[in-house]
Amino acid sequence: MPLRAALFDSPADPALESSVIDALARQPVPVRVLDAAAVDLATSDWAGTMKWVRAYNVMAQTNPAPAGRTTVAATAHLAWLLLALRAAYAKDAVDLTRTDLRDADAYIGQAMNFANVDFSESRLSGGQWHGSNVGGASFSNVLLNAPLQCSGCTFGSVKYPGTVALRNGQWVPAH
Repeated sequence: MPLRAALFDSPADPALESSVIDALARQPVPVRVLDAAAVDLATSDWAGTMKWVRAYNVMAQTNPAPAGRTTVAATAHLAWLLLALRAAYAKDAVDLTRTDLRDADAYIGQAMNFANVDFSESRLSGGQWHGSNVGGASFSNVLLNAPLQCSGCTFGSVKYPGTVALRNGQWVPAH
């Protein structure tokens, strides 16, 4: 509760956001706490929090030790939680370039708003997304662990009725 009060009682504070993300990413944190922190951080400063999550993720990728892998996994999970909390009407640019976002939780890609998210040169888990808005999102040079498909996705204002697959950075009809 004191952390929640600090987040809401003061204007966006980059030092506080950075410290919270650092604490959440450097050691195992119960999922309930991580989820609650993501909601509070998204509510207080969604854009600033996403920038810090990306920065910690990209920096941790240079550390091959278990601590680096722990930070990458935690920040990937936080990034997906923040994307899940992103407003459906949001169209602001989101930079997730070179971010390792491999996370296999079932909610990922389910009716999310990826409008204008730059996933270029990032690592994504394969899987099946459904009902997501991928209009304006960039997937240039994305590395996938397995095939990635999206059914009922929206591209801008057009909802594609079938299933598309991500191939060479482009969404193409799945065969």
